[in-house]
Amino acid sequence: MMLQRLFAVLLAAAAHTAACAQAPAPAYPERAVRFLVPYTPGGNADMLVRLLSLKLTEYWDKPVVVENKPGASGTIAVNTVAKAEPDGHTLVLGAAGNLVVANKLIKGLPYDPVEDLKAVSVIATPPFVLVTAQQSRYQDVASLVADAGQRPEQITFGSAGIGSANHLSGELLALMKHVKFTHVAYKGMGPALNDVVAGRIDFAFAPIPLVLPQIQAGKLRALAVSGTTRTQVLPEVPTVSEAGVAGFESGAWFTVMVPRNTPDRIVDKINHDLKSAMQDADFVRKLAEEGAVPIGNTPAEASASLQSEMAKWGDLIDRLNLQPI
Repeated sequence: MMLQRLFAVLLAAAAHTAACAQAPAPAYPERAVRFLVPYTPGGNADMLVRLLSLKLTEYWDKPVVVENKPGASGTIAVNTVAKAEPDGHTLVLGAAGNLVVANKLIKGLPYDPVEDLKAVSVIATPPFVLVTAQQSRYQDVASLVADAGQRPEQITFGSAGIGSANHLSGELLALMKHVKFTHVAYKGMGPALNDVVAGRIDFAFAPIPLVLPQIQAGKLRALAVSGTTRTQVLPEVPTVSEAGVAGFESGAWFTVMVPRNTPDRIVDKINHDLKSAMQDADFVRKLAEEGAVPIGNTPAEASASLQSEMAKWGDLIDRLNLQPI
């Protein structure tokens, strides 16, 4: 009798295990999805996320709620997602500043970009444009670099702050051409560009939408764009690489991130639908205004891109001996 009872218990347990194994995984998403933006409303990155969220809401029949969470160089939003439940219901738009630079320059960063987060897809890498004042002596990158070679540390460039992508772009140019510029840090690109226009500093690397009106108005001269290809909005402007600095590339870098232990099936679902959303005409048009095109790569490719960006800019930060703050 005892053996019969034991056999019955084992048989019931096996049947339960088999039933659980055959049970389908819950559909994704099960509820509303939060999409965090590490910046204030109205900016370019915010607009991109809002366009994507509209399409994802349509695909998923669940609301995708955009939540702006600025502060601490974008790290508050990223940390929120790094610590969130790994179920795909909390996403963040990661960027060079809060993933790559923060890892090197923020003391006690509460997350590891590789160990605590998983890349879903790179959205885009909008380039910068290297600008100088219209009345500047510099007609091209070659003349700027040549003058810097003759007058070390006397050519000035502005940025949105130490360790910003604008700052590192200028330092990368100096390193690749073996010259020395003097960096001037501002509290944002607006004040820096005012001084470029006025001729108080010599040049800056700036986002295209920020300077395009001044280029068109004849207040700024575009010498080169920092991406690997020319842009539709400034088709006559060469890349920095074309202008004599072979292999130069810099700019913004946006990727969608989720908590590290998010199941692959969910990551793949988000990836597939993000890539579909990136083909939307409004999204493509908005990116074109940034001088960029959608990327939409695989999670593996996005992860490799993150590792590459961290190695490239981390090495430059080490060479510059920039210290964590």
